[in-house]
Amino acid sequence: VPATLAIVTDMVGFFTLSFVDISFYKAYAYFGMFGMMTILITTTTIAPILMAMFPGKNTKVDPSMVEASKFEKGMAKTLTSVITGKMKIIPIAMIVALVSWSAVQTKILEPTVDSAMPGLEVGINYSRAAFKYDSDANIDLRRLGEVMPGVISVNIPIKGKVAHFPMLPACEYDGSQAPGTPCWDEDEDDPQGAFNNADVMAAIEKTEDWMRAHPNIGFTGSYIQFLKIVNMLMMTPEGEEPNLKYFHVPNTAFIENNMDVYGDPEDPEWVPNANEIVTGFNGLLEANTSAGDLDSFVAKGWNEGVIMGFVNTMDPVKTHQTVKDIQQFFKEHQNEPGFDLVTWGFKSGDVVHMPESGKTVQIEDSGTDTVAVGGFLGATEATHDVAEVEYIKSPLVTALAIFIIAALIFGSPLVAAILTSTLLVTLFGQYGLGAYFTSVENWSGNLHFATLVSLSIAMGLGVDYGIYMISRLKEEMAITGGQWKQSLQNTLETTGAAVFASIVVLLASFIPLLMTQLANTWALGVFISEALIIDVILALTIIPLMVYLFKPKYVFGDKK
Repeated sequence: VPATLAIVTDMVGFFTLSFVDISFYKAYAYFGMFGMMTILITTTTIAPILMAMFPGKNTKVDPSMVEASKFEKGMAKTLTSVITGKMKIIPIAMIVALVSWSAVQTKILEPTVDSAMPGLEVGINYSRAAFKYDSDANIDLRRLGEVMPGVISVNIPIKGKVAHFPMLPACEYDGSQAPGTPCWDEDEDDPQGAFNNADVMAAIEKTEDWMRAHPNIGFTGSYIQFLKIVNMLMMTPEGEEPNLKYFHVPNTAFIENNMDVYGDPEDPEWVPNANEIVTGFNGLLEANTSAGDLDSFVAKGWNEGVIMGFVNTMDPVKTHQTVKDIQQFFKEHQNEPGFDLVTWGFKSGDVVHMPESGKTVQIEDSGTDTVAVGGFLGATEATHDVAEVEYIKSPLVTALAIFIIAALIFGSPLVAAILTSTLLVTLFGQYGLGAYFTSVENWSGNLHFATLVSLSIAMGLGVDYGIYMISRLKEEMAITGGQWKQSLQNTLETTGAAVFASIVVLLASFIPLLMTQLANTWALGVFISEALIIDVILALTIIPLMVYLFKPKYVFGDKK
């Protein structure tokens, strides 16, 4: 029964992970559930069947084979005296110190709007997540970043709003169209598309200039560069070298400030139409460039385009802040001329056409109007956003599921509460360790989405040991007739010693992982090793203390 319960609770923990919107989690959850199912089958059926089929020649029990060793007896006697005497303050103080340290590291008492634990960074530095800081691969990657800055791409799609740019189908050659269907006549109507609007072009220019000035953004590129070059070449007086003064979008404000080159000497009052100049330059570029030269920056219909750039850092704090800065920039300028005519970036509810596949997909409507960026920076931010939600939600859902399953199988909500409370201590210790790595900027060890799986492993191990201890305490209480101290010592000699041996073996298997250059493997070893140390203290001291303090009926029976 204890083994079945432990395995079932582990399966439930993996099952809750399958709902996280990260493929890495889903794969981990599916493999975990399958593995636990096979263990459940072998534990409850295959192993007993094989033992019955091959009982062995000598079925008599040798007393020396079941007698506890000197170490087991010594450990049980020492821990029993600690738990039942004044020395119980030592394990309690250790847990209090762990919780206090984690509280300081995570800054859980100083929550912000963005995070319940501002000291804990869940963003990912992909190179540090793959390789440790002092590994040869990471040293080479850092050197490459110094030689060729710009390691994360960022794309900001731009699309004219239908209300301003309806993008009607072209009329037939004779100017006609099907009855009742509006069309666009290129000879009679103004050019279509947001990229034929000077205010929109000026807004894109302002955005790109701001991005280039951002400390974390290096090179950027967009169709604006082509337009500004043409404007500079066309407006520089004949016989003079091109003047960077004219390297600018010819919007109305710029034209009015440079009427010496845009104006008509014979009609001083006449001001050229900025949209017509932009449209003329677009036509000039389209006619004098090769196929595909402009396609990377502007669609052929002149209503969609993109600003491309590169971020110079993979620091998760800085990449996250860069996205926030971009979002804040568009929020501040959303009502300015040009900015209000187009849609910037991706937003919830948007319908996006995928040119590679020809499919059209709709982004899930989250009820927010936040601008989301594309490129590798967008993917990095997406994993940050999901991890920011899941690093608390997923373990708590797992803890709730374990509580329900344990309460049903044990028939005791109190026993389930004791197990769950110890799980939360282990979990908070993991948060504290992740926050410590954040404080020293060790991005191999912060709780990014790839290391969050260690939380579920730690919780699974913790609940297993607790289940074994409580189940054995119940048995011993029945055998000794309710003598708590003797039952506790017997439990520690048997199940307690097995738990200790199990943790020693697991620690020995995880410690070699600390020697690898693979950061994700190293981080798993660090987090699980910490969890194992916490789990052994909880299982061998704190759980017996809590059982004695609250005296659940499952262990102590009905009070008489």
